[in-house]
Amino acid sequence: MCPRCNIEAETPLHISTRCGPAQEVWRQVNLEWTLSGNHEDYWSWFTHLMRSSDTHACFTIAITIWGLWYARNRHVMEGKQQHALEISAKVISLVRELKEFRAKLPEARITMKQSWTPPTDPMLKLNFDTAFHAQSRQSSSGFVVRNAQGQVLGSGMVRNNFVSDPFMAEMLACLGWSAICH
Repeated sequence: MCPRCNIEAETPLHISTRCGPAQEVWRQVNLEWTLSGNHEDYWSWFTHLMRSSDTHACFTIAITIWGLWYARNRHVMEGKQQHALEISAKVISLVRELKEFRAKLPEARITMKQSWTPPTDPMLKLNFDTAFHAQSRQSSSGFVVRNAQGQVLGSGMVRNNFVSDPFMAEMLACLGWSAICH
């Protein structure tokens, strides 16, 4: 039983759409349409919302759900009741802050084409990459091994200490991961 309303079972769908101030919060953030439709479980409701919404609405939906869940936890864990106006004000503030932050980000640029070419059967393909931190003289590298169907057969990562330069970091990664594959 839901500890907030004592009306029905506490489920994510109940908390997000029917319990306490949920419906009023959706109205105040101008997304009351999210409550329409006949969805029996949370994931079908959430998936429907995300697929039928633009980017801004998706951010607002996610932040609203977080706000409702946060209010639920404050009530259940701390005994502090939050009203719809408080929750929606926080949601609107976070959405505005996110919008301002996104406006300051540089425009995304595609700098290189990302593609993976599978090996010919029965060969395997080993891809690895490494990063080097000059001040600490450490490197970290990771690898993934795939077959001709693209299935991951193995992956891993390692950190190396006392690495002199980026070339040495790449060499250690290449030698280390190729030794694993033999």
